[in-house]
Amino acid sequence: MTQANFHISRNLLAVLALAVAGLMSACKAGVNNTGRAYAPDMVYSQAYEPYYPGGEFSENGMSARLPDPNAVAYGEYVEDEPIPYPWPFTTKDTTGILAAISSMPNPIPVTPEGLQEGKRLYGVYCGICHGAEMNGKGYLVTGTIYGGVPANLVEDERLQNSAEGYFYHVLQHGVGSMGNYAYAMTREQRWQLVSYVKSYQKQYLAEQAAEEVEEDAAEEAEETPADDATASAE
Repeated sequence: MTQANFHISRNLLAVLALAVAGLMSACKAGVNNTGRAYAPDMVYSQAYEPYYPGGEFSENGMSARLPDPNAVAYGEYVEDEPIPYPWPFTTKDTTGILAAISSMPNPIPVTPEGLQEGKRLYGVYCGICHGAEMNGKGYLVTGTIYGGVPANLVEDERLQNSAEGYFYHVLQHGVGSMGNYAYAMTREQRWQLVSYVKSYQKQYLAEQAAEEVEEDAAEEAEETPADDATASAE
C-alpha cells in the first residue's frame, strides 16, 4: 500500500468514526426525550392517585368511581346471603368441600323462568364444548382441531347420578381443562344452569327408556306371528 493510499484510508476511517460518534451522541441527547410522540396525550398523560379528589372522570369529582353501596368483594362470603356457599372461591379442596357440596341441595326453586335462564346460560358458556344436546360434541370438537374430550353429560352414568351440588362445584372451581365460571355468573345463575342440566338429563333418560320400550314391543310383535304359526303347525 502506498503512502497516499494509507493516508486516504486513515482519513476515511476518521470520517466514519466521527459519523458513528455523532449518531450515538444524537441518540443520547436528552435521555427522557423519546422523540416525536404518535399519541402525546397517552405518552404524557396525567397520572392520578386512586379516588383522588379533583378528577374529571366521574360525577362525584373523584379520579375513580367508588364501589356501590353494600358491594361484596370477589370471594367474600356474606353471612346472611340467601344463597349460601360457605367456601371461598379460591378453595379447591376436593376431598373435603366436594363431598360436602355434593350433598348440598339446590337452594333455588325450579321454575320455568329459571330453567329458561339456565338454558340460555348453558348456550353461552357450555354449549360450545358439551354441545346443545349435552353429548360432548360441541363446535369446539366438531368444528375445530381441539384435542380435548368434553364430558358427555347425558350418557356418562357417573354424571347421570351426580348430585346437583357436584355440578355447582365444577362451575365454581372448574375441573380438568375446564376453567371456573365463578367470575361470569351469580350464584343464582349457576344453580339455574345446574337445574337445567339435571332437567335435560332426566328428559333424555325418559326418552331413552321410552324408545327401549317401543323397541321391545316391536320385537315382540315380530316374534309373535312366527310363534303362533309354529304352535298351530304342531
